[in-house]
Amino acid sequence: MGVNILYMLPVNQYSKLNLKGDIGSPYAVQSLFHLDQNLHDSLLDGMEEFTIHDELSALVEACHLLDIKTVVDFIPRVTARNSAFITEHPEWVYWIKLEELEGFAPPPIPELGFFEECTPDHLETVYHSQETAAFLRKFSPPPHELHPSLWQQLKERAANHGDELLTLVEQEMGITTSPAHSDWINDVQPIWTDITFLRLYKDFSPQVRHLISRGQAPYVL
Repeated sequence: MGVNILYMLPVNQYSKLNLKGDIGSPYAVQSLFHLDQNLHDSLLDGMEEFTIHDELSALVEACHLLDIKTVVDFIPRVTARNSAFITEHPEWVYWIKLEELEGFAPPPIPELGFFEECTPDHLETVYHSQETAAFLRKFSPPPHELHPSLWQQLKERAANHGDELLTLVEQEMGITTSPAHSDWINDVQPIWTDITFLRLYKDFSPQVRHLISRGQAPYVL
């Protein structure tokens, strides 16, 4: 057929929490070091020594023998809302007050139309909007900063009893990971309920420091 590239969606273990749709999204990667067990080939049932990692390796090797390249999709800006990262690095994602989860969405900017991206020319308008100010107040410090001792207790409960850590944090601390959303101004598409943005920078952008309040919790906009 002349096919020389096999392009795969993410093959990692993905989260079943806060599903978007009926089966969830492979982009809600929960663990970078485990593969999605749904990809197991039932023809190999009973071969316990042949792991799903071996299955992927065999697929790649077979493709290479046929001169077919393999490409695996990977989105490094997002992770699952209950990512495995959170246990040791809760500051790697963004957090909001649980009471703000219902209806959570990026702020509309009435002064602007529909833009594909926010340029420096738009920053003053975006950050002076009352909608933006209300949006920024929804965010919270990460749990290990909010309640250090309680955070350790919840981690131990999750580890010892198999409880979902994010659920415990929601119940005991009243915060949750912020759902990801479109990064286009005034985009009306709904939020992505099962993924959250990875926090790629620990500091605030120099371009907006003078536009946000002192003590602002880490946020994504």
